[in-house]
Amino acid sequence: MDPLSLMASGVGLIYASAVIVQVLWRMVKDVAKRKNVAKTFFIGMLATSFFLITAASIEYIFWYKPVSVTPGGLFKGLLAVDGFSLSIGFAVIASSLIISLFVVAKMDFTKTESGMFLSVFLVLVASALSVTLSSNFIVLIVFWETCVGAALGLLAYNMNRESGEALMKMALISIMSGLSLIVGVGLLYVSIASAVDKPLNIYSLNFDVTSTLISGVTPPLISILLLSFAFIIASIGMEIGLAPFHMWLPDVYTGSHVPALSTMVLTLEMSGAYVIARIIGIYGSVPLKVSSLSIPVIILLVFAAFSVIVGELSALVQRRLRRIIGYSAVADAGYILLLALHFLIEGVSPVGEWSSYALPITFFIIASNISLASSVALIGIVEEKGLRTLDDIRGIVRESPILGGLLTVSLLSLFGTPPLAGFIAKFFVVTALFSCLRTVTNGIIIFIATLVTLLFAVSSAYGLRIIQYCCVMSSKSTKRYEAKESIFALMPVAILVSVLLLLGVAPFLLTAFF
Repeated sequence: MDPLSLMASGVGLIYASAVIVQVLWRMVKDVAKRKNVAKTFFIGMLATSFFLITAASIEYIFWYKPVSVTPGGLFKGLLAVDGFSLSIGFAVIASSLIISLFVVAKMDFTKTESGMFLSVFLVLVASALSVTLSSNFIVLIVFWETCVGAALGLLAYNMNRESGEALMKMALISIMSGLSLIVGVGLLYVSIASAVDKPLNIYSLNFDVTSTLISGVTPPLISILLLSFAFIIASIGMEIGLAPFHMWLPDVYTGSHVPALSTMVLTLEMSGAYVIARIIGIYGSVPLKVSSLSIPVIILLVFAAFSVIVGELSALVQRRLRRIIGYSAVADAGYILLLALHFLIEGVSPVGEWSSYALPITFFIIASNISLASSVALIGIVEEKGLRTLDDIRGIVRESPILGGLLTVSLLSLFGTPPLAGFIAKFFVVTALFSCLRTVTNGIIIFIATLVTLLFAVSSAYGLRIIQYCCVMSSKSTKRYEAKESIFALMPVAILVSVLLLLGVAPFLLTAFF
């Protein structure tokens, strides 16, 4: 089997498992037996899919790299795998398998809705993987909206008043995002129709075909093409927390059920970052410039700069731990756009042989989302002890060395401290911006690069403040909380934190895909 078939088989297995889990949950009435059966099948199917996608990755690296692998016949070009998509897909399934251990450790299997939670979890993972396989705008819309719907369903588990309000905001944003995506793709279809003499079909919206057709759009329709770009970027940007569409994200980070939130970060957020990067590359051949910059570059710079500024400065003034992480996610959405600038300025779409251009943004997406998810999971464990703010976690490393140590390392990576993966991820942001200057010399890019470098200092400031509270300060409370933690809850998060260290000292492990 080729890599695409292996990966598609893994995705199909997860979708089928979502149905089987529900059947098993309803058939087995004894709570203890149902718990064991559901856990075994749930984790077993994820592990099986992980091995299938690992096999696809190995086969691609040794036999197919760097070309794209696409199906023939009726599905020609609708799906594809290359170094960019396969690396993100592998990260999604691997991190989902790891976080599933945390999920089952924290789940109350006496609740009837827990069975539905497991099924929705599987649908979310499968849909996120399907998004990375999509190579056509129509196929992308179907899988992306399924992914968003599954994420909403997952976050609805164990809902309270605070999480309910956050979920309502996310649902409204998701509706707006879906409409914006459909409008954007519709405008794209209209604009590229001028580049061909015959009627378009579904294959005309394949990513590689669309990228070619965009370069032939005639001047009267370029304004429609640019409008489609703005709608699509705004649509996906809403879902990954890009400012000014970000107001829902800190609320979701603050109020949602922690296992569900960690899963969402490793699936919806990771695949969403991939989608926005992939689509940006498609617009690299837009034939219109103002001074030395194309209009899409200017649109991207505005969105990115605003998101980074809002995210970093807002995080600096927060006291609630999860809210700090939420605003850091807003800033990371802006950094992703800045990394994608290279596609537009060089005029390349990171597909197949050109997918090596996506290595920096791939590294950032993986490192950033693993840092966010592990931090959220560890803060969730801390919150179970009633510790929610910076003042509450004074001296936590002394009280609970393992938990405090893992949280410290995860946050250090999130804020870009060497030798962790977060440092290399943020280093890539700066180098990508300055590498753009080799192609286009423009004062705006120099200003943005300088601004980003200064904001890294802001990020380090609130990061070090958290570390200071965790490791240096002494607790004000006379009550000492229980230091022992469940090994089943800490082990999967410890693995995620270890990945951050591993990628930091051996980043070449990721370059193998490219």
